[in-house]
Amino acid sequence: MVPEVRWCTVDGALGLILTGMPIYHITTPADADRLMAEGVLEPPSLAAEGFVHCSTDEQVVATTDRWFAPDAQLVLLELDPGRLGSAELRWPEVYPGQRFPHVHGPLRAEAVVTRLPWGPGDRDAWRKAATGSDGGK
Repeated sequence: MVPEVRWCTVDGALGLILTGMPIYHITTPADADRLMAEGVLEPPSLAAEGFVHCSTDEQVVATTDRWFAPDAQLVLLELDPGRLGSAELRWPEVYPGQRFPHVHGPLRAEAVVTRLPWGPGDRDAWRKAATGSDGGK
């Protein structure tokens, strides 16, 4: 895929991102199934916080480590930012020096590039592939 430029908002300022650079929404198999069957998904965070939490490939392991049980059976939905439709992509600084992708609008099935199963053994494999290290495990 050839990257294209798309406008986004970073801390209230207009910025640019490259489409083709995936972001990931971490969810349950049931929610992933619902998204693909119904074409749209509005996770609870959209109503509660106004956005859908996502991560970059470098943030996936830390996000799952922080927010999900080690034995949780999850799904990573790889999303193409260029296919988010009318949903706005913002990159706020969530932790010092770390910006996370937030989708301000429902997720649409056409934005899903790949659905990846995510179980207990996948964290270490992803960490090793992303960093070349097993994180000391």
